[in-house]
Amino acid sequence: MPYLEACVSETLRLHNPVSAVGRIAAQDYTIGDTGITLPKGMLVNFSIQSMHRNPDYYPEPDRWNPERFMPYNRDKLVPYTYMPFGLGPRNCVGIRFALMEAKTVVVSLVNRFKFIRTPKTTVPLVQTKFQFLYNTGDVYVGVERRK
Repeated sequence: MPYLEACVSETLRLHNPVSAVGRIAAQDYTIGDTGITLPKGMLVNFSIQSMHRNPDYYPEPDRWNPERFMPYNRDKLVPYTYMPFGLGPRNCVGIRFALMEAKTVVVSLVNRFKFIRTPKTTVPLVQTKFQFLYNTGDVYVGVERRK
């Protein structure tokens, strides 16, 4: 189960369901020593996809590596840099249900079928910017029933 959770977390890091979140500044805020001030009431968008693919937080960010989410590596994750469902009081209310549902579906499918990449699939897949789960190549998946 820990490896399954790590696989789901890594998949959500690479293909997060929400590419950005918006918040309204509750007060004037100056960003570090940049001299840029966000006025109270301004809408601020945070790119979750950019954070999840930042090599400062995730070495080899485009490589699928579930090991980074294993319990023995969790201390290496920088807080607040992984948020596939948002964070804080405005995060997704269905996180626990969605994760349980995803793990149940994966276990059910992997138990019954073997999934194979076919020669027609474009490798590597290149994700279209600013869109969710859109690729510039073709994806063909072969499915075999397990015996």
